[in-house]
Amino acid sequence: MVKAVIMAGGEGSRLRPLTVTRPKPMIPLANTPIIVRLIKHLKENTGISDIGITLHYLPNVIMSHLNDGADLGVRLHYAVEEKPLGTAGGVKNLVEAEGWDDTILVISGDVVTNIDLKRLVEFHFDNRADLTMAVRRETDVTRFGIVALDERGRVLRFKEKPSPNEVFSDIVNTGIYVIEPHVFKKLESKRSIDFASDVIPRLLADNFRVFAMRVDDYYWSDIGDIEQYRATHADLLSRRLALPGGVEGREVRPGVFIGRNAHVDVERVIPPVVVGNNSKIISSTLGPYTVIGSNVVVEEGSRVENSIVFDNAYIGSASVVEGAVIGEKVTLGDHVVVSEGVVIGDETRVGRGASLKARVKIWPMKIIDPYTTVSSDIRWGVRWSRVLFEPWGLTGILNIDITPEFLVKLGSAIGSIMREGESVIAGSDISPASHVGLQSMIAGFMSVGVGVRYAGYTPLPFIAFGVKWLKTSGGVYVNTLQGEYAKIRVKVFDREGKFLSKNLARKIEDVFFREQLRRSAEIDAGFLVEENGLEKLYAEEASTLLDLEEVDGSKLSKVLVDCGGGVVSKVIADVFFKTKLPLYYSNCTDVRTPRAIRRQAFTELVDSSIAIVKGTGFRLGFIFDSDGDKLTLVTDRHGLVAGDKLVALMAQVVLAERPGSRILLPETTPRAIVEFVERLGGRVELAETGLMGLSEKINTSYALAADERGSIIYPEFHYGPDAIFTAMRLLVFASRFDINEAVSRLPLIHRVVKEIYLPFEKRGLFARELTRALDMREIEMIDGLKIFDEGVGWVYLRFSRTDPVVEVIFEPIEEGKLEYMIKSVMDLIGRVLGKI
Repeated sequence: MVKAVIMAGGEGSRLRPLTVTRPKPMIPLANTPIIVRLIKHLKENTGISDIGITLHYLPNVIMSHLNDGADLGVRLHYAVEEKPLGTAGGVKNLVEAEGWDDTILVISGDVVTNIDLKRLVEFHFDNRADLTMAVRRETDVTRFGIVALDERGRVLRFKEKPSPNEVFSDIVNTGIYVIEPHVFKKLESKRSIDFASDVIPRLLADNFRVFAMRVDDYYWSDIGDIEQYRATHADLLSRRLALPGGVEGREVRPGVFIGRNAHVDVERVIPPVVVGNNSKIISSTLGPYTVIGSNVVVEEGSRVENSIVFDNAYIGSASVVEGAVIGEKVTLGDHVVVSEGVVIGDETRVGRGASLKARVKIWPMKIIDPYTTVSSDIRWGVRWSRVLFEPWGLTGILNIDITPEFLVKLGSAIGSIMREGESVIAGSDISPASHVGLQSMIAGFMSVGVGVRYAGYTPLPFIAFGVKWLKTSGGVYVNTLQGEYAKIRVKVFDREGKFLSKNLARKIEDVFFREQLRRSAEIDAGFLVEENGLEKLYAEEASTLLDLEEVDGSKLSKVLVDCGGGVVSKVIADVFFKTKLPLYYSNCTDVRTPRAIRRQAFTELVDSSIAIVKGTGFRLGFIFDSDGDKLTLVTDRHGLVAGDKLVALMAQVVLAERPGSRILLPETTPRAIVEFVERLGGRVELAETGLMGLSEKINTSYALAADERGSIIYPEFHYGPDAIFTAMRLLVFASRFDINEAVSRLPLIHRVVKEIYLPFEKRGLFARELTRALDMREIEMIDGLKIFDEGVGWVYLRFSRTDPVVEVIFEPIEEGKLEYMIKSVMDLIGRVLGKI
């Protein structure tokens, strides 16, 4: 009887960083580990069912994947070496441990081959050999052992890895052997012994029968480095190599193999290409010579060619990967460029806009900051941001940047700064990703003894409203970004219903990163109750504040309400039922997920609503975003009113009701808007950017507050951005005044925004040198630098809280000065960056 032993104990140092987290035999070849392909070949070609595996480096990775071998139709036997015993010493150790007294077929676990192993065994028996090796002709023989043979195949001479002046043959040893049991009995136990350097020379010296069978006509590849690994893939994809099982997946057209439940636009695939199970390639180009693993996502507009992408990787939109190997669970942000020869280790995260230069190797679990250029290997250290929250919340891709486990921990961290028995109100938009995220956070809250009032699918403003009126200790809302189905955002509100402040964010981040989570003995205090009736309460309070029942609808003719297929659909009828106005609803009954409405489709929806309002007798139209915090207004005469223009309009509305009111706006608000509001008698105050910046100053003394996205807050009602209440106020205003006339008074805005890369550690030096270079120009410092150049305009530099970038916002006093302003300021910034 013949048994087999696979040698799988080596570290594979020349294949790092891929082998930092896995032994070399577990590296995938067209999505199947090399050792699995080898076992299948042994089983199908020879019928051998008892296979031993020698292990040393990361043995559990192999053992947990293969188990007992039953799934492959074999019986596996393992021997783990505490210290390396060499090729022969390791095999002897396993043979002794198992008590085998059989002929042994020995093969390396990192070899890819279709050699007829059955014929090799028969050749061995036919020649009554003690040891038989498979040999072949190679051009570069110095990497192998070389042999000289007689006409029958008997080995006359052998030299392991000869120097150039020692070469006597171009026939090399492939490291595949058939060995009789008495050979192992001659070897010392628990000693480091190699076949090539110890056993074969000894057998030849003692005149044992050592034979070699030529296998030149078969494929054989010793995957020793990254180049050979990629070359072997190319051979397999081009069909120069045929292996048992071939390539998994259905061949949908010549050279294109697609796995189960994979979604690919086949017309954008250049063969040969393999795509693994459950992967999603969204409007991107693949190939040629590309392998995509299972559960991989490639976002739209990307290109992947001549590359190998391991399982569970994510490639953001508009990224380019050329001639690279991308490890398991690697995340590439949008607009990333990965050049020829790059290898990225498992679980590395590469930020948006980063560029990885040719032949760079990045070890596992590293973090590459956005917009950085990497031109040398990264082996040591890891950069992990200790900041979670951006000015609008915590944002990331579900199951990539933000996992359910992460969100459970986040919920626990937020709950840990509250008292046991307190409660939060929690809700989400209608997307499955948001729902998964919210449920994870709820588990975290309850685990630290904090109760949850569950509002379910509900608009974001209802959460801020609910905190105030239900007197909870905070609120949390999870939504997907408009048009980006997989990217979620978590918004946290304090016990007043304000978006979390910088101070509260730091407290949560300290607990999260230091893992100072409360281990609650009172977990029963973490109750979960459904919060019903919030829509009715909101409608009653809003109606009372605005006196909706007295609204005269005679000036409005028809009003379009477009819910955008979002969560506003669920509540809009309850909210507007007292208006008694001619309202016509669109996209308010078909409740779809944001995935169904991508950016392009949402733009088409807006265009459609504009056409309806302007062409079919409507006076107004309201378009709500997916979570109900931002409104787009359409009028029959002026069309679209959104963003800064909507803020200016709502300031006009508020000041018509309450002259001289205080208005809180972000520092980045265009000067034209600020001056417009001040001319109307408003007292404008400026805050740092984002909802986080507003929360530092906002209180009920302000009649209106707004962020730079055009989301508007009415502190007398609650502290959350509220598109629904904005629409209600506009209805009241439009029933009394000519809204088209109000829109016509809005100022023109000239503005351009650019981004530059600036490492975190250089921010202070950059600000100092830039201020010095500006000399006598007027500078304000609130949330960055705001520079005024008389006769030209304003430039605002804002530092990102989470990314190493500076946003540069240009606002000239007139459009004709914009080009000059951009050139002069960017030249100045370039000179400062050159100094630091």
